[in-house]
Amino acid sequence: MERSCHDRPEVLNARAQLVWMWVQGISARRISRLTGFSTTTVYSKSSFINLKTMEAILHFLDTVSPPHQLYVFFDVTFQDLANSVSQYHNNDRYDSVMNVLIGNDVKDDIFSPEWTSAKTNRRHIFVFCTLNNLENLFQMISAKNLESRWTWWIILAIEKNVSTILTQLMREGSQVILIDLEDQNHPRLLSSRVDATSLIRFHNAVHLKITPRGYESEVQMDVFEPLEKLYADFQGRQLTVTAVIDQPYILFERLDNGELLPVSGFEYAVIKSLAETLNFTIRMIEPADGKWGGPLPNGTVVGMIGVVARREAHFAMCDISITGVREQVIDFTYPHYIESLTLISRAPMEKNRSFAAFEPFTFMTWIWIIAALLIIGSVVSVESWLVEIYLPERNNKRNLSDSLFNMFRSLLKQENLLPDVNFPQKLTFLFWYMFCLIISVLYSGMLTATLIKPSFEKPINALTDLPAAIKEGFTLVVTADTSMEYMFKQAKSGIYADTWKLFNHKDRSKSFKQYSVDYYNKIVEDKLVIVSPHLIARYHSAKLGSSHFYLARDTFAPQYYGAPCFQGSPYVPAFNKMFSSMIEGGLMTKWVENEFAQVSGNNIITQQSGLKPYTIKQLQAGFYVLVIGFLVSAISFTLEVFVFYMKTS
Repeated sequence: MERSCHDRPEVLNARAQLVWMWVQGISARRISRLTGFSTTTVYSKSSFINLKTMEAILHFLDTVSPPHQLYVFFDVTFQDLANSVSQYHNNDRYDSVMNVLIGNDVKDDIFSPEWTSAKTNRRHIFVFCTLNNLENLFQMISAKNLESRWTWWIILAIEKNVSTILTQLMREGSQVILIDLEDQNHPRLLSSRVDATSLIRFHNAVHLKITPRGYESEVQMDVFEPLEKLYADFQGRQLTVTAVIDQPYILFERLDNGELLPVSGFEYAVIKSLAETLNFTIRMIEPADGKWGGPLPNGTVVGMIGVVARREAHFAMCDISITGVREQVIDFTYPHYIESLTLISRAPMEKNRSFAAFEPFTFMTWIWIIAALLIIGSVVSVESWLVEIYLPERNNKRNLSDSLFNMFRSLLKQENLLPDVNFPQKLTFLFWYMFCLIISVLYSGMLTATLIKPSFEKPINALTDLPAAIKEGFTLVVTADTSMEYMFKQAKSGIYADTWKLFNHKDRSKSFKQYSVDYYNKIVEDKLVIVSPHLIARYHSAKLGSSHFYLARDTFAPQYYGAPCFQGSPYVPAFNKMFSSMIEGGLMTKWVENEFAQVSGNNIITQQSGLKPYTIKQLQAGFYVLVIGFLVSAISFTLEVFVFYMKTS
């Protein structure tokens, strides 16, 4: 009940008058209305705040949840109060206690680099300032994205409409506690909460009753309620999620009214589980540029990362890698899926078997066989010449061409047509036949094995195989504006830097492509080698037929996928707890297997047992030799006719 002050002394000056009214038990706001002074003037001139009441509030807050760091933001109006609060907290219980003076033009330099970069230390910030400075402070917090899950703002409500003004200035992510000293013997603490309509409202949290021995507290809700508990129930709120089509992670349909309807995908299963457990609904949106994105050197943020950073969506869900550059503008959850990158290319093509008949022996072996044939032919011819000289009665003279032809027949296991062979020649033929037998047996066995076993091109199994592949006409491709491109681009040395040089930088459209559903269909026809997450490569290989594609044996650059949320997002602890449960329960693996089960029918390979007959493709070398023989014979015949006519003319 407000006390009357009609009998107050008229001779007192303004300051004494305000103090006298306060002693009479009149509230600061009532004094303001009665005297015409502003509330700020009442605060500054009367020093009306009862330190015993403030000490009780400070003691309660520290008992409930002591911070690691404590800041006191104040203007000149409340300098004495700020000093008193700092002295109360100036002990070994805190890592740091700091007073920060703010003026009429609040600037972001009041936040030290250590304050903005720390993401683990719990901090309480007391704010004692005029309403104008308070408005400037929270406008700057929103403009600079300074909301934080580790910070609680404890604000002295100097005006009755402070809560209304704050709800218009605050964004989700700022945890605020209002100190209401309308009745200093019964101060109240109000805590900010987000309701089912996504609006921020203040609720009565704690009532304190100041007693001669201290205080008594009536707690209606936890003013420092852990965020993972606070957001265990979103009360049916609708959250906006941004994503791009990227199977097997997520697939959605575009309805006629422009809405996106998610239909399948591993990440969609994660979103559904989050929504069902945490009690929220989703609205899907797609980034205008269709990119994964991140911050650019000019300061803009593109893609899904940009949509979340600008708070156009509450979070994103796709195969988004956690990188240091992206964490400068958004907050990631814990990784919920880990995989590595790989190279996917067309399946190695079977080599041309036109000259398979020559494959059993190396080129040098064929040279030695031809040399042996020439030598044995010459030896037989010389022996015939010597026999003609010293044994003319034998009359077995043979020219070199006859000798070479018959030795070649022996090599092919044909009958020797040389008659009247003498004993020295028989010895020569004996060892020649043994040589022919060895060569023939080895050739037959190796040729059979060569023709039965297909021979393929060398597959692309690692980054070190890419230079040779590029020389053979392959094009190295990566999805543009993703962490994969930046990984190669930012490398200064090593294999990643060498790989970056292999992309087509003259025509970027050939190497840096925008992702689409038909992305992997062009691998075979365009001779592409795509840098891809291993799961995506496996999925599309199975979907389009694994016999058409080849996945490199070596993987590289592990990717940690998290859910990007806006900076200071209070959802992160609740999401982290859910992700841990999903991983421990094996749900992530199950959902991935479900996606592969839908396309496994395209991955069936029919196996045939038993030996397969030779095809014309395998035996074409023999036909080539026959054709070459016909051509050589025709040329020889033409030359003989030409020579004959030349002689007769």
